[in-house]
Amino acid sequence: MSAYPTSATGLNYISYPQGPTTASTTLTANASNNTKGSYVQMVASSPFAVQNVITTANATTNTNNLHYLIDLATGAAASEVVVIANLTLSHFGTTTGAVTPSWQVPLAIANGTRIAMRCQCSTGSSTVNVAVTLVDSNGAPGLTSTVTTGPATGTSLAVSVDPGGTADTKGSYSEVVTSTASAYQWLMLMTHDFGHNSAQGAIWCLDVATGGSGSEVVLIPDLRVRMPSTWLIAGLVSYSVLTYIASSTRIACRASCSINTATSRLIDVGVVTGVAPSEPSGASGGAWAFA
Repeated sequence: MSAYPTSATGLNYISYPQGPTTASTTLTANASNNTKGSYVQMVASSPFAVQNVITTANATTNTNNLHYLIDLATGAAASEVVVIANLTLSHFGTTTGAVTPSWQVPLAIANGTRIAMRCQCSTGSSTVNVAVTLVDSNGAPGLTSTVTTGPATGTSLAVSVDPGGTADTKGSYSEVVTSTASAYQWLMLMTHDFGHNSAQGAIWCLDVATGGSGSEVVLIPDLRVRMPSTWLIAGLVSYSVLTYIASSTRIACRASCSINTATSRLIDVGVVTGVAPSEPSGASGGAWAFA
């Protein structure tokens, strides 16, 4: 089996809600702060076997300093099961979100499956617009499950990383995962900023590392995140990579920042991880990949 499609046969893509209307689907957080709201159906029945899910979100509540956690779930109404948990989104300023983050997860969803989403927010009853794109990548198998670590449902925030008081210098590590539950072969790093006015235009340079405290080894170096210079909205970035992290491994992050203001330099991080599915019969080593 090739690592990439060798023809257009079997490739399928569809987005929800379907166009040409540009409006996305609105999720409303529970009236209580930091509490998941009701599910909203995104897809009544997936039209093909999915191997990749792309989710986008845009805050729609004109309130400063909002932090959202978004779940994607499958299953019948009132019996939904979360398959991608706690995607992080922050909104700052008093206009609707100008930055639309996206998260690409190589997740397998069976043909004919209902898909729904829900959210929580640090301020109750806040809303967010979401959309999903489903991809059939011509047989390249997707993950059967994911694990999200870092976001805290009690605050709707994630793990704070402090670059320290010297600009453009890596600060101390912050632990994101104490001990991995299994060997992970895919990782998505999610980032967002706390949104202080003085953080406008700031740039972060993030390392993802493994190993015990004080003996970390950088696994993925120097991932850039930037705060827009003209909007009080975090420059949300997610990085999706193939990797290998052994079971019972600690994961930590550190960062440098172009500014050193005590609060504005902080950045939040979380990770979504997954275990590679079994390769199809007859596949050679390394054939597991995603379009």
